[in-house]
Amino acid sequence: MKKFSFYFIVFLTFVNHLEVFLKSNITLNSNFNTKNDNETLLKEINNNNNNDNDSDRVISVQQNQYSHQRISEFEKQQQSFLNQYSDSYGYNQRIDHIRNNDFSVLNGKVTTQSTNCCYLDHTASTIPSSVQLDLVNQDLKSTIYANPHSLNPIGLKTTESIDQARERILQLFSAPYRQYTVVFTSGCTDALKKVGEYFPWQSKHSTFFYSTEAHNSLLGIREYAAERGSKFRPIQSAFFKQSNNSHFNDIVNVIQREVQPNDGSYSLLAFPAQCNYNGSKYNLEVIKILKQKFKNLKILLDVASFVPTSPFDLSEYPADFIALSFYKMFGYPTGLGALIIKNDCFPLLNKVYFGGGTVNASLSYERFHVFRDVLHQKFEDGTLPYQSIVSLKYGLDILDGLGMENIKKHTFSLIQYLRDKMVELKHSNGSPLLVIYADNHYIDSNRQGAIINFNVLKTNGQPVGFNEVEKLASLCNIHLRIGCFCNPGACHSYLSLTRDDVEKHLKDGHVCWDDKDIIDGKLTGSIRVSLGYMSNFKDIFTFIEFLKDNFIDENHSQLSSPCVSSSINGQADRGDIYLSEINVYPVKSFGAFTVDEWEIGPSGLLYDREWTLIDQNGVYINQKKLPVLSLISTHIDLQDRVLKLKAPEMPELVLPLDYYPRSSMDVIQVCGDSVEGLLYGKDDLETVGDVSNWMYTFTGKQCHLVRKNPDSHRKSRMAVKHNNNDSTTSTTTTTEASKGTRGEEISFANESPFLMISESSVKDLRDRVVSRNQSNSLANEWNWITTSSFRANFVIKGGYPYEEDGYDRFTIGENTFQTIGLCNRCKMICINQTMGIEEKEPLATLSTYRRNQGKIVFGQHLQYVESQEGCDGTIKKLISIHSKVERINNCNT
Repeated sequence: MKKFSFYFIVFLTFVNHLEVFLKSNITLNSNFNTKNDNETLLKEINNNNNNDNDSDRVISVQQNQYSHQRISEFEKQQQSFLNQYSDSYGYNQRIDHIRNNDFSVLNGKVTTQSTNCCYLDHTASTIPSSVQLDLVNQDLKSTIYANPHSLNPIGLKTTESIDQARERILQLFSAPYRQYTVVFTSGCTDALKKVGEYFPWQSKHSTFFYSTEAHNSLLGIREYAAERGSKFRPIQSAFFKQSNNSHFNDIVNVIQREVQPNDGSYSLLAFPAQCNYNGSKYNLEVIKILKQKFKNLKILLDVASFVPTSPFDLSEYPADFIALSFYKMFGYPTGLGALIIKNDCFPLLNKVYFGGGTVNASLSYERFHVFRDVLHQKFEDGTLPYQSIVSLKYGLDILDGLGMENIKKHTFSLIQYLRDKMVELKHSNGSPLLVIYADNHYIDSNRQGAIINFNVLKTNGQPVGFNEVEKLASLCNIHLRIGCFCNPGACHSYLSLTRDDVEKHLKDGHVCWDDKDIIDGKLTGSIRVSLGYMSNFKDIFTFIEFLKDNFIDENHSQLSSPCVSSSINGQADRGDIYLSEINVYPVKSFGAFTVDEWEIGPSGLLYDREWTLIDQNGVYINQKKLPVLSLISTHIDLQDRVLKLKAPEMPELVLPLDYYPRSSMDVIQVCGDSVEGLLYGKDDLETVGDVSNWMYTFTGKQCHLVRKNPDSHRKSRMAVKHNNNDSTTSTTTTTEASKGTRGEEISFANESPFLMISESSVKDLRDRVVSRNQSNSLANEWNWITTSSFRANFVIKGGYPYEEDGYDRFTIGENTFQTIGLCNRCKMICINQTMGIEEKEPLATLSTYRRNQGKIVFGQHLQYVESQEGCDGTIKKLISIHSKVERINNCNT
């Protein structure tokens, strides 16, 4: 009961904060669709102004005027857009109704969405309509569906519904009568994989031809061909995109050199109908030309990126295999796709495995089985996801109701306008704000889909990191996609990345989906905006204004000059600088253990980040995934040699410092590095109790505590790079690695052995947060933003805000440290450490003035510079609060 009371109080506090947050976020994304929406916006602004005190009213009036100006600009641009695209945009003026009624989740009208969501990642996955989901829910609640392999009436009815779904899919793609069959798969990737697995590859005779700008899931078929001794040949994507069919001779010539028409073998050509990287469309006329010329060449078409916003006609472009995913078309259901197979290709496919429902008969005691006669039944192993399949009709109804040609016109009008506006964006010196990766000019919807791919440039032409753009966009509730989008051919080509570059980046620790967006001045990926059938003009306007507000002339990207006061009130008192806090974080993402004096160990402060929490898949858990971790406090008792963990309404958990878990060992991935972790499990129950159950009871999530293996040594990439002044130096993570004496070793910490911030910098940031939000919140509402928000090991007091930016080598008492880089901040600093909930600040404010080299930065990463007498490890290196901080090489003030 006590535990329930505690969480109820936390919940009420959260609701209170959420209410304040909702009131504070009447911004660009509020409501711009109609005149009524604009009036609602202004009414809310005026109501807020009435609640302000006199001292805040001037700022509120200024914001009111700004809102009026922004709304006026929106109306002006919207009218200009409608004048140009009235015949193609909006489904005959239905788009506002669709957005307001069918996609309230995008309009901030549901409890889990606090403000308008500008969703621009439809190629990755589009959003289901609420009407669609309601109909699915109603159907599943009112109708019994059962295993279609059962011959009872319900099973037979389910089979009938599944067959109706197959027919609807063939109708959508205008498949000729009895020429194609739908085989359900788990998605487009599974469909492509099946073709590669079952295709009749013949050693030295078959060839796999593929477009260089293809998704990894299509490129992966190459491995099946190679494993079976067949050849593979990449074909330049430009050959497929010519508007003049005569240019297809380049493709014909490549294929002719490999394909022998009368040797009884088959070859496969695979390419996408639309590039998922930048939306460039392929000329599908090539299908007819190649099928007429090469009778033993089969064609596989990946339409996953194409069919959500473009019509596709199988009677016009008779490919042999077509792969797609339904969630990309209408959002729901996920985990379901289709492989559409030309019926005359079924006899060629070599399926070996047989599962439930695929055979007419089989024997268990000898190798005998006979596949079923119905074409699709042979290729659908096990029970189909029948409830998902019967749900397809409601998504298909939406596409049919709007018309695929209308969807194509609607989305192309938006992407064309967006591209034109993006080209117009320039810095004050005339240099372009953006570089767009495209092979056409967005003037023909038959050559370009609803995607645009780009990067942001500074005034000097240097790139802005795409992670910085995504991070700022997410703070504005704008959702993009960044990276290479699993399309290495397009990505590497447009970014001019060679194999040497890719291998070097991999050696430097860069992998897909990490935050290393610029390495040695070269971009490793880009930014993609993609639209869906429900996208509207407000989405485009919101995104353009975001680019203007955040990147033109880098107005918000300059760091404060070190050694010069940049306080928001200009009244900082420098004074002496000394160490005011020492924080040890024994368990990564748990609360700090604050001490007056502590020992510096081989990998930072002694025991710092020596433990971490992992989920059932072995992935470490941080506060971004589980904010409640901030409420678990830590305490190290060196006299009793124990680590104590405490959490609200939980018994204390005590772990002996000198005991290492024996249950199991696993490799934990931390920031691209592999670290051996020892897991507390059943073999440790007698010594430490049920640690995993303690974690589950408090967090509500199945997770496990692990301790770093003392024989595993990991070095900070940041420290190694700084020490060697050579970006090619890689992190060493091996049980045989030397411990090193240059302060490079780290445990489960992200990047460096130590992190340092200053109280004056934190105060300046908090003052900025208050000033930025003072028209709709009280100053004391931001008191939770303290030094603890930034989870630093060292907090220094005195000096100007951000003076630490200018530090290089300095001493804290008798200890010497070296700065090795600014700390790149993420949403972790938005976790209210006292309540265990995530908020918008202070990252939103920090992003307006602390951006550097593609990162939002605050605080300094450090390494310890060992003294000669301490190198043998015989002398304890202690650090104490109140120690004076003195720079060895000061900058000129």
